[in-house]
Amino acid sequence: MTFFSFQPKFLGILIGLIGVSFVPPSDNPTIRKGKDFALFFAVDSYDHWEDLRNPVRDAETIARELRDHYEFTTEVLHNPSLLRIYDKLSEYSRKTYAEDAQLMIYFSGHGHYLEQGAEGFFIPKDGLRTVDDPYGRTFIPQARLRDIIARIPCKHILVAIDACYSGAFSRQIAIGRAEDPVLQHVSRNMAYKSRLFLTSGGKERTSDGTDHSPFARAILSALRMDENDLVTYSELVSALEYVRPKPRSGMFEGHEPGGNFYFIGENASIPREEMDRRPLPSREHTTRSEDATYVYDPSGNGYKKINLVGITWTASNLNYTVTDSYCFDNEPVNCERYGRLYTWKAAKETCKALGPGWRLPTEMEWRTLAKKFGGYMYMVDGSWKHSGDPQRAYRNLVKGGSSAFNALLGGWRHTDSGYSNLGSYGFYWSGTEYDAGGAWSYSFNYGKLIRGYNHESNRHSVRCVKGAPSNGID
Repeated sequence: MTFFSFQPKFLGILIGLIGVSFVPPSDNPTIRKGKDFALFFAVDSYDHWEDLRNPVRDAETIARELRDHYEFTTEVLHNPSLLRIYDKLSEYSRKTYAEDAQLMIYFSGHGHYLEQGAEGFFIPKDGLRTVDDPYGRTFIPQARLRDIIARIPCKHILVAIDACYSGAFSRQIAIGRAEDPVLQHVSRNMAYKSRLFLTSGGKERTSDGTDHSPFARAILSALRMDENDLVTYSELVSALEYVRPKPRSGMFEGHEPGGNFYFIGENASIPREEMDRRPLPSREHTTRSEDATYVYDPSGNGYKKINLVGITWTASNLNYTVTDSYCFDNEPVNCERYGRLYTWKAAKETCKALGPGWRLPTEMEWRTLAKKFGGYMYMVDGSWKHSGDPQRAYRNLVKGGSSAFNALLGGWRHTDSGYSNLGSYGFYWSGTEYDAGGAWSYSFNYGKLIRGYNHESNRHSVRCVKGAPSNGID
């Protein structure tokens, strides 16, 4: 959510501290009742700053949605003073929470940024104007909020800040029933603590909007329109994709791989694509673990297995952190959605981490897969050639296609020119070298499947296979 105005207004930050995913709808409407909480600080009537239109309205509307549809216990503070905000945070720090409890904390109002000291602030009702308080003694430093909230004894926390300059919350920017399938899915992921943030911009002013701020409107849209009645942090990020200024996201102190934040409605179900990748049911897992349906990396990320063209493939992109692996644009949410991008050598290492026999698919195996489901394009002497139907292969192999391979358009990174083509291209490494510095790759590229090669230092997505290599290269 984001607010726009020519005053130090709203910007959005979301910090998530949990992890979850989602199967058939639950028939238990009280699956998490009493375990999810939301605390709102909304200021639109100021003693010294210009009043705003929407903070209280935004907070009450979102709180009502969470209370009525997702069974959150909510509390909204209207126009709190500096001491009232600190007192309430202290109160929540003394509460006792269930092991799998979730807490969302939402701030909406004016924000301010001091270049000297590189500090961002949230302005309480009684905050003085900057001319009378040039050092922010009557403001609330976002760094202090981050430290206070990080110590609240709730395992899963999401912080949303809808105020100008809220990107300074990031140090980098500043400088139910056991048998219920949804409950099982949620419980597995809640083993991992999360510390995530999302801001509706960086160090800039944002808009108050008309009926709601752009930031608030986007979040409300995500909460109200999800067809699975189960909304994740990643989906909130997606809902904010077209909000301007550009939202930012990342991790802060204490985050564990696999963490996320979830809003679970009474008719929640698990999206099919979420079932292709899941974490281990326990943090006390062994590395290189595998069962009949899934293979797991050492961090506990699970990847559904699928048999195609005589070998076993992972049905989702790898998201295991090794040296020389990256999130697109260095945004953790892109790793959650698309998997990591790897250099060729890193790609080989991450497949080996799945256990004995796992490796990158050879170029021949990729070619066989492409021909099985349509065909591919390739270049000879500067001219494009076709083998079969590369468009049909694209349709069959991308997410939602008939093959269940579910290739993703996760973009790529060139060694020199940076990240590009998220949502347009999906580049995948093969395990076969083209020459001393390059390797064969396959790309899902604007409706076609293309065979080519790239320098080994480029960053591509990874699928792994298990089985005897078709050309003797492992």
